[in-house]
Amino acid sequence: MKIAATSAFLVVALGGYARAESTGSCSCAPAADHAVKELSRHQSAFAGTVTEVEGAKVTFDIARVWKGPRGKALTLTSNSKPGCTFAFEVGKEYVVFADGEKDALQTDPCVPNRELADAGRAVKQLDLHAGYASSPLRVPTK
Repeated sequence: MKIAATSAFLVVALGGYARAESTGSCSCAPAADHAVKELSRHQSAFAGTVTEVEGAKVTFDIARVWKGPRGKALTLTSNSKPGCTFAFEVGKEYVVFADGEKDALQTDPCVPNRELADAGRAVKQLDLHAGYASSPLRVPTK
């Protein structure tokens, strides 16, 4: 199931990090050239698997948190506007950048959210920055 998302969500995959599955004509500022720079632009950054999409709410089973609220699961609101959406699918893994409090996280298509398999470089940068160098997050290959 896909959902349209437009808010400040947390997915990083710079060096190939674009507006993952962003559709339509969005006017967005360019993504940072390094995942750690993108991290400074947002209140939260995490990797997780989408477990549920209900309307504009997207729930993730969390694999790694680099910044922001911690927990086994996080739910965010995925906002969109006509002609500018971001699709999340149940069962897929994403690197996400978001803004807001734990109970009010939001994302949008202008945030460089990516599927985890496309975010290897960003995950490595974030892991090194956050002190996970000795236990890096496994990034699947497509």
